Amino acid sequence: MPRTHKKYDEEFKRRAVELYLHSNNSLKQVARELGVSDGSLRKWRKDLFGDPADRQGGSHTLSNPEEMAREIRRLNRENAYLRRLDKADKSLRYVYKEFLLHHTSPYPLFHFSQDISYREPKDS
Repeated sequence: MPRTHKKYDEEFKRRAVELYLHSNNSLKQVARELGVSDGSLRKWRKDLFGDPADRQGGSHTLSNPEEMAREIRRLNRENAYLRRLDKADKSLRYVYKEFLLHHTSPYPLFHFSQDISYREPKDS
């Protein structure tokens, strides 16, 4: 017996894609709720709004060597910035860990006062 495909009108497709875009559910969950395949919903989204990879810059091609070099420099700067952020985050975590290791007592203010050489005034 030949397999038949359901035909959906454009209004249904548009509403299905809008439902997916405005919900917090995954594409598979929305497709299951609507009774359509996730491949169909993905194709409808692509037909209505274009490929998401194209919008995010995932599959574009650069036309000339100057453009490629400019993009490589930009990506190198971005990578260097992210490495600096990661290094700063690691050093902050280290400082916090060291602070906690050396200041674990039921009286943390007592340790703090010792660290800054605080002395109680003597009674006269």
